[in-house]
Amino acid sequence: MMQPKNQPSPSSQTEESEPKASAPENPSSDASQASSFFTRADWRTALFTGLFVFMGYLLSMAPDVTLEDSGELSVGSFYAGVPHPPGYPVWTLYSWLFTQLPISNIAFRVALSSAFAGAAACALLALMVSRGTRLMMDGMASVKGLDPGLKGWISRVSAWVAGMLMGFNGFMWSQAVIVEVYTLSVLSLMGVLACLMHWVYVQERKRYLYLAFFLFGICFNNHQTLIVAAMGIQVAIAAVNLRLGRDLFLGNSLVYILGLMAKWYGMLTAFDENIPLFVIYNAVGISSLAAFAWAWSRTQEIMTEWKVVLLLGLAWLVGASFYFYMPLASSTNPPMNWGYPRTWDGFVHAFSRGQYERANPTSSVLRFIQQMALYFKGLSSEFSAVMAFVGLLPLIVWKKIARREKAWLIGLGGIFFCLAVILMILLNPPPDRQSQDLNRVFFTSSHVVVALFAGYGVALLAGLLSAQYQRYRMVAICAGSVALAFALFGKLALERVHPLDQFTAWYGIALTLAFLIVFGRSRDRAPTYAILAVLSLAPFYSVLSHWWENEQRGHLFGYWFGHDMFTPPFEVYPEMDEGAILFGGTDPGRFNPTYMIFCESFLPSSKKPRDPDFDRRDVYLITQNALADGTYLDYIR
Repeated sequence: MMQPKNQPSPSSQTEESEPKASAPENPSSDASQASSFFTRADWRTALFTGLFVFMGYLLSMAPDVTLEDSGELSVGSFYAGVPHPPGYPVWTLYSWLFTQLPISNIAFRVALSSAFAGAAACALLALMVSRGTRLMMDGMASVKGLDPGLKGWISRVSAWVAGMLMGFNGFMWSQAVIVEVYTLSVLSLMGVLACLMHWVYVQERKRYLYLAFFLFGICFNNHQTLIVAAMGIQVAIAAVNLRLGRDLFLGNSLVYILGLMAKWYGMLTAFDENIPLFVIYNAVGISSLAAFAWAWSRTQEIMTEWKVVLLLGLAWLVGASFYFYMPLASSTNPPMNWGYPRTWDGFVHAFSRGQYERANPTSSVLRFIQQMALYFKGLSSEFSAVMAFVGLLPLIVWKKIARREKAWLIGLGGIFFCLAVILMILLNPPPDRQSQDLNRVFFTSSHVVVALFAGYGVALLAGLLSAQYQRYRMVAICAGSVALAFALFGKLALERVHPLDQFTAWYGIALTLAFLIVFGRSRDRAPTYAILAVLSLAPFYSVLSHWWENEQRGHLFGYWFGHDMFTPPFEVYPEMDEGAILFGGTDPGRFNPTYMIFCESFLPSSKKPRDPDFDRRDVYLITQNALADGTYLDYIR
């Protein structure tokens, strides 16, 4: 972090130099006096957590190209071209850097970029929890008097738990060991939240708020679904600075009115024949008007922060402007040139995801309830029911939390509502298993907030037990008994008899038993370090639970699928003729041979040990089901 002049160097800082929550009415009252908001202890915890997660990803990473989008994205990255809509320009440039590493094959290098982004996102999450939990404990009268060293350990363990839970969440893990775009989306969102948190506590440093909006523009590049978090971010801003929030809501209201006018005059057709989407548009617009009216009634002012609002909008536009890289890349005619965005029609086609179905939001209340039930069922599966409950502790002890932390938690709650509830309404996923598996990655970003709350919950659990052991001992024993019952039920309800599943179930039982034994052996004095030791082991239950679904170590099915189209492993069919024209249909049926032609064929023999002589750049590939797309015809001519 940048340090203002006339402040002590980081080496002279101690825990006592951190901002305190003694004056919660003014969120930035003391924090602005610190030369660095995040301390060295926070960064060390984040680095340790991130490295551990990264090592886990390396051990379970796919060694070569897989199915789905792996081949297409690898080619787009290798040539810094234009992958499938909306093009992912920031991801393309980011992953291209990893293709320059002189190791292994191209797919492995790009998958390494996924792993790095995922681990970095978990490190940022741990950074935020490490700092946030100390600030939260400093603002609570019931735990404020704890020994600073003990609070430091509580914050470190809670940060470790949160980062590990997110890193080995099934959603995140599945995307971090293959070639995909989602981990960079999560990393950019974590950057937004980290900068936003910094500004919430140190409002004088508006540069972090501007940086947050710039990164939010990057989020829009990385995955357009993240735009729904905008209202949640504005709620977070309004919770700590009502005047700025008021003017942001005014900006929303003006955009809403302009949109209605554009629809009236036929300039905006997105809502034509899509009533549910128009209903959502009106709901968001009317909510913005109501929020502005309420904020104006509280402040009795208007447009006092218009300069800041304009700069925030400009920062977002600068971040989003990376989309203009697509026409530049397309003009070089790379092998992956989806949508041909060098032309205006092609750019609009790619940017607006023209080849995909338009949003068809949920219009049935019953269907929405079923979808949210499935979401929360998946949530408990990814984090475990016990850790999901621990994440509710900040809400259970809400009255004990200082005003500053309440404002931050309200903001996080608003962001979660947007990324989970509103996104669910917009995506309207079907209830079948295949659709759930396809759409679940879109909700990975909402799990960031759940992991943050879980980290805060762990800190509150350890802090309250340390400060008021006799008061909460029986509550903890009862809660541990319920957790043990859940663990036993999980063991009895096992659907598979795989040894790993059996071991995971026994691990959960042993963990809850250890938690209960700690309290049984200590009746008068809080066994805080023993509690922290047990809690620090909790994330490994998540690792064991999700290992078999997500590890890709040694899996070569994608490589053989692409390779064997050209050169069969056995004498079952002849090798593909030289100069052949290959018609691809399904995604792997065209993406994997595309990878073999444009990536594998251009690697030196030392980087393709499975078939050092493979070179089929003579084959011409045509996507059969894209021949009716004019932009595709422009690309292959």
